[in-house]
Amino acid sequence: MIPADARVYVVDDDDSFVRSALRLLASWGIRAEGFTSALDFLARDPTDGPACALVDLRMPGVNGLELQEALAEEGAWLPVVLMSGHTDAESRVAALCSRAVDFVTKPVAEERLLDALERAFAGAAEVTSGAARGGARPDVPPRRPERERFEPGGLAEADFAP
Repeated sequence: MIPADARVYVVDDDDSFVRSALRLLASWGIRAEGFTSALDFLARDPTDGPACALVDLRMPGVNGLELQEALAEEGAWLPVVLMSGHTDAESRVAALCSRAVDFVTKPVAEERLLDALERAFAGAAEVTSGAARGGARPDVPPRRPERERFEPGGLAEADFAP
């Protein structure tokens, strides 16, 4: 379930996609804000309340994976749903090996997008309730070295957990 005060950030270099996504999210009653570059998104004011980001995997300059890494380096835990218009194996593997909550392929079916956002907010609620109980955010599994993750046999079954 998506909280009533939730905010979704849409980060994609395709301005028409951003506008379309913002209209769709507004039709669902979800507050959303769009950015056409990862750097613009990183320069935003921090948000109070539940939020997640819908981020294009392939953007010029800072791509979706690099944006996710920058958020982690800042200590910000923001659920990220990665998306791409490319359905190649490399894109899927990169997304699955990242810290993304989900990966969707553009064009995104509305039901699939809603499901991905609900998963993102469910994870955010878990982190928030853990922090409220005095616990830390759940540890993110350590990233494996790039060479190990992408060499044949470098992916473990755990990399594909549901």
